[in-house]
Amino acid sequence: SLHAENAFCGGTFFAIHVATSAVKATLVLTALCRYLTLRCPYNRFAGLLINRNNLNVIIWPTVVVLNLPHAFAYKGKAGADEITCAFLYGTDVYTMIIAHVYTIPLLIYALITHLFVKRLDNESDGHPAPNSDFRVLRRGAGHIRTFMLGYVAMLLPMIMLIVYRVGAREALLTVVVYSTVLSFLLTIVEPLCFILIDETFRAELRLQLGLGYSHPDAQQKVIADSQFHDHNSPRQRLGD
Repeated sequence: SLHAENAFCGGTFFAIHVATSAVKATLVLTALCRYLTLRCPYNRFAGLLINRNNLNVIIWPTVVVLNLPHAFAYKGKAGADEITCAFLYGTDVYTMIIAHVYTIPLLIYALITHLFVKRLDNESDGHPAPNSDFRVLRRGAGHIRTFMLGYVAMLLPMIMLIVYRVGAREALLTVVVYSTVLSFLLTIVEPLCFILIDETFRAELRLQLGLGYSHPDAQQKVIADSQFHDHNSPRQRLGD
């Protein structure tokens, strides 16, 4: 029935956004936890985040509430011989907001890393140690900022071209469609960017998959391992 199709469409998109948001929020908070553990070993907030049960209590209810609109934003649309899922607010500005909510964790991560790096520079007269934990942090922040700038650089010309070619109203609907498709593609690409090019998040993923390595000592070990591999990379050896 159509009601079942509506429930299926809403539930599917809701589950997709909850899952991807939970993964990114977990990476962001665990990264923040490790930074605080390095910077302030007795920080209460870091101690709260080290416990994975506490982390889940913080993340999952928040993610479910924030993504709840997705459960009601789609419905089944009957066609000639099939039923497809359609967005209810195809030309609403709210569509654009939902389609790009996934950029919020990137902004949070860039802000956190910028603040920590700036604070370190102020305390060390702008000359951090060559193999310090925050050199890795600085490089990871640069990768994420590059990723964000690349995304904006690709999206803005596309929007300008659509507005020029088909007019304002049709352009908004087309941009919404392209934005939704792009967000689904980035659902796959974005975790790969976190894992492959960002050493900070790669270390956090290793911590999350380490089955019990949530103690600060284990976090320090992962950091030391990442520094060792970075120091022995071909680029680092050439620099030496």
